[in-house]
Amino acid sequence: GFYIFQYMAEGILQCLYDHKVAEKVTYIIVERNPHQQKRQMELLNNYPQIKWARGLSDIRTFSGVVVSNELVDAFPVHLVQFHKGEFYEVFVDLSEKGEFIEVLKPLSDELKEYTERYKIPRIEGYRTEINLQIRGFLSEVSKYLQEGFLLTIDYGYPYWAYYAEERTQGTLLCYHRHRSNDNPYINIGQQDITAHVNFTFMDDAGRKYGFKTIGFTPQGTFLTSLGIDQIMTELLQKDPAFINEIQKIKGLLWGMGESHQVLLQYKGPLKEVPLPRGFQLRNRAYNLQRSMDG
Repeated sequence: GFYIFQYMAEGILQCLYDHKVAEKVTYIIVERNPHQQKRQMELLNNYPQIKWARGLSDIRTFSGVVVSNELVDAFPVHLVQFHKGEFYEVFVDLSEKGEFIEVLKPLSDELKEYTERYKIPRIEGYRTEINLQIRGFLSEVSKYLQEGFLLTIDYGYPYWAYYAEERTQGTLLCYHRHRSNDNPYINIGQQDITAHVNFTFMDDAGRKYGFKTIGFTPQGTFLTSLGIDQIMTELLQKDPAFINEIQKIKGLLWGMGESHQVLLQYKGPLKEVPLPRGFQLRNRAYNLQRSMDG
């Protein structure tokens, strides 16, 4: 994940250089981990536009673009389960033997309201995730972003696909040494735990904090609309050895290109925002609020 982050920063800045606007841009990396920040500084020391901050509060108010790439799926989530006619939240306790056990407890009002708003199926044993921290994230971005865009790239679905009846065990996954599993009670402190993003909730929460959704589309469509095929052709003409990188790019278009979504939200005074190029092939923003029956 760290190196993907590095390549993304380099790619954005190189594109800005190619369009001769890099000198006008400050690229700020928000990184709370001092060790990671040091590594980033070593790897990206050729770009004077880059500055580092431990949080948005260090930047204060600004206008620009906030890029969130595989961030929201890593937020802590609430786990809920339908049991004997009601939803409960899944809590973790220790048995007398010192082993992890799950305990079902009544939902908070906030979680109950969420299960009703997003029509989570009332099917015995149905288990899924609720990411309420999205609200706090959007609130913080809105507090410091005076005018501009929030670009979110992540695993996820609109609510009606996330909470489909057939998705009975949700989307929670763990990654340990590049292998996935669905058990968060092993490899404690050594594995990443993720859950997909409910992009309808991103849309709803964004409205509360002054954001308007401009575009929503799969990553593959987004990159194609931006002209990635033309870029690949130009790079091949400059360097035939670039053909060795084509397979990696195909993964961005088809594998991750289908599982990852791109959401663009705008905050500012403009009533009408021209549709950016990345959403001109296909914009599914209307799909976010579609009825379950639609």
